[in-house]
Amino acid sequence: MVFSGDYKLDCDILFDYIKDIKYDTGSARMKKFNIKKSVGGSILYGDTWRGYLSPTKNREWDEERKKYKTQIKSTQPHLLDLFNEFRDFHFPDFNFTQVQMNKNYKISRHIDSANCGKSYLVAIGDYTGGLTCIEKEDGIEKVDARETPITFDGSKYYHWVEPFEGDRYSLVFFDY
Repeated sequence: MVFSGDYKLDCDILFDYIKDIKYDTGSARMKKFNIKKSVGGSILYGDTWRGYLSPTKNREWDEERKKYKTQIKSTQPHLLDLFNEFRDFHFPDFNFTQVQMNKNYKISRHIDSANCGKSYLVAIGDYTGGLTCIEKEDGIEKVDARETPITFDGSKYYHWVEPFEGDRYSLVFFDY
């Protein structure tokens, strides 16, 4: 067992596992959200229907899920056990198939078109600002996912991240 059940301590432990990962975002996503590779990135841990990374690289097939593994799932399969244990302590009744991993990703207002229902957001790092804004029927809710995991339906509500300074990592657990 890696985690303790204390959210802040567990976020520190989780940070030690994710801080040195290469957050190599595809160029289309970088352009869409106007992110510079030197600043940060965003990668998907899970499965996809796309079998290719480029004309010369292919993804690994997951026979159980009948989909292709994302590159990071193939190269760092141990993260799934880590993510599951973290979930078991902090949002145990939630089943996820994907984790969107972000480093210094100042994402603008958007809706998650591929998500199915609610997501859980966890934010980690040494930064100021960076609240997550969720646009709901009754107004804009601003939340800090460093204090507790935040749940909302990213496929239903527009959301974005306020400007921040420092290093901000976030994990979005969702079903695909």
